[in-house]
Amino acid sequence: MKNVNDKAIGIVSAAIMVSALLLLIPCVSGETIELTYDFAEPITGKTVIDGQMYDTVSIQGCDLYGAPGEPVLPLKTAMILIPYGEEVQDIQVIPGEEVYLGEFYIVPGQKQVPLSFEGPVEPTLSNEEVYNSQNIHPEEVYSEVSVQGMRGYQILILNLYPVQYIPKARQVSYFESMNVVVNTRASTPDELFRGLPQDRTRVAKIIDNPAALSTYDSAEVSKPEQSPLDPTQPYQYVIITNEELLGTGGPHNFQALRDSKIAKGMTATIVTTEWIYANYGTTMVPQSQPEVMSGETVVEASVESHEHTVEIKPSTSITYPILDIPHEISYDDGTDENCYAWYDAGNRYAVRFTPPSYPVDLDTARIRVYSGWQPGHEAFDVEVYDDDGAGGSPGTLLGTVRTTATAYGWHDVDISGLGITITSGDFYIAFNQLTGYPNCEGLCIDTDEPHYGRSWDYYGGVWSLERPDDNYMIRCVVDLPGPELCGDVAPYPDCDGKVDMGDVILLLNNVSYPENRRYVLCNGWAGNCRCSGKIDMGDVILLLNNVSYPEDPRYVLDCC
Repeated sequence: MKNVNDKAIGIVSAAIMVSALLLLIPCVSGETIELTYDFAEPITGKTVIDGQMYDTVSIQGCDLYGAPGEPVLPLKTAMILIPYGEEVQDIQVIPGEEVYLGEFYIVPGQKQVPLSFEGPVEPTLSNEEVYNSQNIHPEEVYSEVSVQGMRGYQILILNLYPVQYIPKARQVSYFESMNVVVNTRASTPDELFRGLPQDRTRVAKIIDNPAALSTYDSAEVSKPEQSPLDPTQPYQYVIITNEELLGTGGPHNFQALRDSKIAKGMTATIVTTEWIYANYGTTMVPQSQPEVMSGETVVEASVESHEHTVEIKPSTSITYPILDIPHEISYDDGTDENCYAWYDAGNRYAVRFTPPSYPVDLDTARIRVYSGWQPGHEAFDVEVYDDDGAGGSPGTLLGTVRTTATAYGWHDVDISGLGITITSGDFYIAFNQLTGYPNCEGLCIDTDEPHYGRSWDYYGGVWSLERPDDNYMIRCVVDLPGPELCGDVAPYPDCDGKVDMGDVILLLNNVSYPENRRYVLCNGWAGNCRCSGKIDMGDVILLLNNVSYPEDPRYVLDCC
């Protein structure tokens, strides 16, 4: 037996690895989902903790869970797929026949420690307040964890409690079945639904009502709204792409980029090349030198054909800003095998981040909150540190955002308001636990290889790298500057000879901001794609067309 130290604890779920005796009766009819879960007769056993004999109760196909000091009882997690275009309205869980099992002194849950922990562990004794109670434990027959999305499929997660226990009388009974009824109502479909076979296969493996998958069969793959240019206002941020790329799944797609700019108070929109052609013809050509207004480039447009040129005076000004590219930095595989929390408030977990390039603006911190914790959420601080501490450890505090998670899993925290730009070196994102265990959030841990050696602890006023084999599940989304072009026509990112959207963005920035050294074209740039004697917005549009329609002879790059 091991002794819990006073620093950190972890949780690993206990599961009985046997076949589940689960009967599903799916009935997806309009706004009702009905599932029946059957439970086998519990299996009882004996165990000894610190010289005290306890009883154990388990059911095939159920996990075991008990908070430290409270009775450990079977738990069944229900994974229910919500039909396409609907959301949960209400939930009913109707227990079946209750069968009395007998009198048992149920074993209390133990404070868990990471598997790598070395040292003595104090056993957790029964909580006398709970074990002297005449109230049924747990008080409810189910608890709602959350509704979570996977590839655009909405999944309701419930915890079912088939065993009832009266601690003081030591009486145990169980339900032979539970009927779950979920009523739904119409809602906006998840725009991240892609309709891909591999997504369907993955979802089918984890849900209890595969019949509901059929409601997604006729669903159209959602494409985010294509916003026409509003003639009443200039835009500070315009993203130009084609319809195919506009339909790219999230979370870090063009729609996320647009929404992040709008959240910062900018006017932003997305325009497709198809929309441009439908409204302005084939090629947009500047009619005059760009006019600089309030730091933005305003371009008038016309339509050019082989026979003649017809000038168009659009009713709005299209502006072309510096385009940043969202990029998520992560050092985990996305799956948690463990969880940590500090006994005492004020201690921290942190991850060291190395940007892929410089400068980068910090946009979003992502914290994975453990789902097996007690119900409810507690506030915590997300902190950003410079790497100027001793030996490259966290040093100067650059900013703090206080937050409270609303669901388990990934919790995104907007840190863009801190205005932090990293120009060199590394930085840290820290999870500052404001409340002591157990009334706190648990931080998820990835223990699988590769082990990145980037997880830091703050305890007793000192930062240390104590667990190099644990990947703390903290991520950061940064805004990278537009890529630079180098090489022959427009290879990106590192002279690979390929023409793609990154080259279009750099050329656009170069034309819009010719004095900005971030957007200097390399000597290998052939330039002047339209042979007009200068590099201008016409070259940007031609390059965009070439990337979007590489087989169209009208958009061949004819660099002089």
